[in-house]
Amino acid sequence: DIGCGSGILTLASVAMGAPIAYGIDIDNEALQHSSQNACLNQLDQQCTFCLPTQFKWKPSSQSVLILMNMIQSEQQIAWASLPSLHDQPGEYLTSGIRTEERHAYLALTDQWGWSLQEEQEEAGWLAFYFKKI
Repeated sequence: DIGCGSGILTLASVAMGAPIAYGIDIDNEALQHSSQNACLNQLDQQCTFCLPTQFKWKPSSQSVLILMNMIQSEQQIAWASLPSLHDQPGEYLTSGIRTEERHAYLALTDQWGWSLQEEQEEAGWLAFYFKKI
């Protein structure tokens, strides 16, 4: 969960069956709040919250699920800060993209090697489902 905020997507991932989940944010207060939420929901053993600089991932053939709910410019910065994930196969769920930014965003995700599977629009905002093999 890149840009985890309160950690709700991280916690939901574990609650829905993910064996482990990472919440990554640049705001220490958000990370503290996320950790508290994990403890309150008794999910703290499966959730790790950290700054991008603290995130350690050993690339593997195991598929991952990446979640990002932030505007395009923030997604671009966040993704650049996590190079250990760039070649990782998996599924990518993103949202927070304005309809007028669609073309530029899809060009960016194409550079990242993501293959568009599905998109949805609501009230001028877009959400996407990508895969990377």
